Amino acid sequence: MAKPTSAEFISLYGILESTELTAIDDASATIPVIGKIDQAIDLAYSQAISFCSPNCISGKLAIYNSPWLILAIARYMLDILRRRPDVTEDYKQALAQLKQYASKDYCNSSYDPAEAAAAGLIEPPGLAVVRQGLPTSFEFDNGRAMF
Repeated sequence: MAKPTSAEFISLYGILESTELTAIDDASATIPVIGKIDQAIDLAYSQAISFCSPNCISGKLAIYNSPWLILAIARYMLDILRRRPDVTEDYKQALAQLKQYASKDYCNSSYDPAEAAAAGLIEPPGLAVVRQGLPTSFEFDNGRAMF
């Protein structure tokens, strides 16, 4: 799974609601403003990922694999005129789920390193990453560092 897209947002909430949420200044609009949806999704994803501590890879991986959570937060961000009760309720449920993913118990659970690397949450195992001339990740073979 990857970060949700504007197409998934429109598929979940419908073209009419997506248009109403994004084309607030144009009452005659018939299509949603994709750029606004993308911005809301990016902001919601960043907010959700930052909810977990930096070392909580399992929580971040759960968020990464929960597109509804990201879309519910994005929808809440877009619904700015008069927040509807169903939007607010979905947002509260998403926050409750985020709190669970950020909990100490959840963060201490194991995760699949390959899946976390594919999600961009950790460096791939065995990959040497050089920042400012110093390797920050390497493996050992018989006590010798392999870059």
